[in-house]
Amino acid sequence: MIVPILVAIVLRGSGHINAGFSFVMTCGGISGALSGSSGGFVAQYFGYFSCVYSFGQCSVAWVNCVEFFLGCF
Repeated sequence: MIVPILVAIVLRGSGHINAGFSFVMTCGGISGALSGSSGGFVAQYFGYFSCVYSFGQCSVAWVNCVEFFLGCF
């Protein structure tokens, strides 16, 4: 529910709100598909603990990148 509002706020006045929203939703779909397939691969070959641990590390790395580049935290 918040994604359309954030896209509208960021792209206000540019005339590209629909293109920005479709890009964000496409990235969400691709990441959802890759998350399921890579999670299944890691869980099958390395176990569930490694799967949860590796996805946790990916999320921590993502938050650190956002914090570094945007400085919003």
